[in-house]
Amino acid sequence: YGANIPLRMYASEFNLINGNVGIGTTGPGYKLDIAGGSVRIQNDASTKLFVGRYSAGIPFSYYDTTPESTGIILAVNGGEKVRIQSDGNVGIGTTGPGALLHLYSTSNADSNPTLLLENNSANTLAYSPEIQFKARQGDGTASINAARIVGGFVASSGYTSALGFDVTNGGGVLTRAMTIKQGNVGIGTTTVGSRVVIQ
Repeated sequence: YGANIPLRMYASEFNLINGNVGIGTTGPGYKLDIAGGSVRIQNDASTKLFVGRYSAGIPFSYYDTTPESTGIILAVNGGEKVRIQSDGNVGIGTTGPGALLHLYSTSNADSNPTLLLENNSANTLAYSPEIQFKARQGDGTASINAARIVGGFVASSGYTSALGFDVTNGGGVLTRAMTIKQGNVGIGTTTVGSRVVIQ
């Protein structure tokens, strides 16, 4: 019973070497090392796949139950956190996402839930996170830019924060429609020097 004697089943390409199990490989480098092909776990509605790793006492588990109706569930520390439904909707904090991305929280705190967009570029210039909207114009062509919300710091203004709203005239080229900077509002201009500037 040597510790380094491998067990190989060539007919099924199953290898047991130094405590590692290899399927489709003769040199498994992990407890279970599968090379090539697909992996399927199939049973009844209670079929689940758990992956556990404890870091500071926090277990992580991923499991998939009845994918036809429930979808894919990601659970952390014994509780569901993310769900991907069979219709493609993704829910964070909810078991019934009603949109492509649905964030839900029951916390009794301000700013909850929060969607955070952060740019931490090492460049000295100001780069702003943005939310873009693209859509088709109804003529059968591919979707184009429709609108954009940009938020960040303006380098030319001493790195003061600003929020910009961009729209297009239908050609997909976005232009600034409104700017909010230091409590001032500019419509049709990015130069905002008073409470409301319209150009």
